Amino acid sequence: MLPRLSCRDMVAVLLKCDEEGTERRLVVCSAYLPYYSEDPPPSKEFEEFVRYCENENVYLVVGRDSNAHCSVWGSTNCNSRGEALMEFLNSSNLEILYRGNEPNFCSGGRLEVTDITLGPFGLL
Repeated sequence: MLPRLSCRDMVAVLLKCDEEGTERRLVVCSAYLPYYSEDPPPSKEFEEFVRYCENENVYLVVGRDSNAHCSVWGSTNCNSRGEALMEFLNSSNLEILYRGNEPNFCSGGRLEVTDITLGPFGLL
């Protein structure tokens, strides 16, 4: 576990493996973006976390409950939270690795996809 990179809404672990004499490092993270946050996504902690992994040249895979809607990952509409998260993704080396095809959030008869998996651009 990486306690200094983890917080209430995010937990990260570092995995290391040896590939033909070269050490490969991968950080796997579970992240939650609270719906009632005053700031748009991503959180400051998550932004710092992503920048740390980029600077350290560590692969990063994130499973997250975005609490944001964007048609890019399968929601029926795009809200301001989804737009803010997409702006961040466009400025990072992360891309959406998995877009849900089954809704995981239901409210007032609306079915939405809010869970996404992120990883380094070009991984897949």
